[in-house]
Amino acid sequence: MPLVIDPQANAATFGTATHHFGRRWEATFIALLASPAAARQPLSHETLTGELARRGQNRPLNRSQMQRLLDSLRAYLDTLPGQPLAIEHPPRKATTGPWQLHYRQPLAIVVSAADGGRVQAATEPPSPHLLETDCPVTCRQLLEIMMVADGFAAHGKYIEAIESLTPAKVLPITPDFRCLVQLRAIRHENLLGNHAEAHRLLVSLLQSPPSPLADPGLLPYARFQLDRIDYDRSPGRHYHRLWTMGEPLAPRLGVDPLHAGEWHNLRALLARRMLHENAASTGRPDEHGLALHRAALGHLQSALYWMLSQRNWERLQAFAANYAFHLQSVIPYGLATPLETYAWHSLEHAYYDKLDAGKESAWELIFLGQFWLDYETELADATPPTAILDNHHPGEAAFYLHAIRSVEQIGDARQVALGWINYRRFAARHLEQKESLRAERALSGLLTTHGELRATLEAEGYGPNLPPG
Repeated sequence: MPLVIDPQANAATFGTATHHFGRRWEATFIALLASPAAARQPLSHETLTGELARRGQNRPLNRSQMQRLLDSLRAYLDTLPGQPLAIEHPPRKATTGPWQLHYRQPLAIVVSAADGGRVQAATEPPSPHLLETDCPVTCRQLLEIMMVADGFAAHGKYIEAIESLTPAKVLPITPDFRCLVQLRAIRHENLLGNHAEAHRLLVSLLQSPPSPLADPGLLPYARFQLDRIDYDRSPGRHYHRLWTMGEPLAPRLGVDPLHAGEWHNLRALLARRMLHENAASTGRPDEHGLALHRAALGHLQSALYWMLSQRNWERLQAFAANYAFHLQSVIPYGLATPLETYAWHSLEHAYYDKLDAGKESAWELIFLGQFWLDYETELADATPPTAILDNHHPGEAAFYLHAIRSVEQIGDARQVALGWINYRRFAARHLEQKESLRAERALSGLLTTHGELRATLEAEGYGPNLPPG
């Protein structure tokens, strides 16, 4: 018999008996404790505070409020037959946690669907990937192929775009992406006016589609393209039939492509943070940490898939940048190399040059500067001193000054400070002392103007790079 928790009603039901809790958040608290995430790692005070804030709690619960909540919740749990559950915490930390459920007896806990999406661990629906491998080199090669092809198409060079897609077909791409590549080529044929050939290729695809497909929208989109081709081939002959009998708009089974891309990107960022936490004590990730690394790469592939499916180059460039940042962060663990990571940075900035994407953000400039300064010795002799962005290269002072100007236009003090930190590090190695002092004065001014900036930067690990307070 399960214990059913309803956070929205702040109630619990066991058998036929429903108990309405007397204190706010009791049901939410036990639902969070019962989540798969809390089973892997105890519920921290920070996580509890963040989840309650999402639900409308304006300020963190104080010690007295926490103690009363715990006392009331324990009193209820003690009324359950056999007292199967207990709430555990470290000694003398009842009100600060972390907390975890202790199962004295087997008991199923079900959280009502109204709140389950938040209190249960994020489920991962089947999602299309780019490749049958998580190899960063192969993933980068595929993105370079697609960037060239999409660049040709963006300028109306559809023959070149079709030819440029050919190398992708020999890579270990997934059935979903194989279908997407075929649809790209068919669309280009139709735009060239080769309607009969486009129609033939599309019928062939629909008769023998790649399998299995995780993207529920691919085949409905392919069937719609038949209507589009018929219209383009002879609008005057087909418009009446298409109006009355055309392919209906197909639901995506709850999958919003833009949301899916952003969701997978965030999961990759979270997996990276969890990976570094896993490796913190020993300096290297364990098996769980390595699984988190693979999960991050998989989520990034899914995010890239959704953006390629929409030809959303702005977000594609941003997600490629996150791929580079992830590789950059795992170099110390031996999970990536500086040269491969630099190749990803070059790719992300190629989107800027070839497809005019990525100009809404300056984070890429900041992180590329950090990366170059961290691995300058390994990179300087192995990478050509050619411009990587706007006629600048991170081996030159102009790159860091350009980055500072870019982030100053955005107005985020944290980004501006990181830009000056990079310039200060570069100046200390390669420029006159007056340039180092210039950067130090700029940083001091930012830290004085923005009172919480020092604490923010120190929390991110930049304390050693800041001038004395």
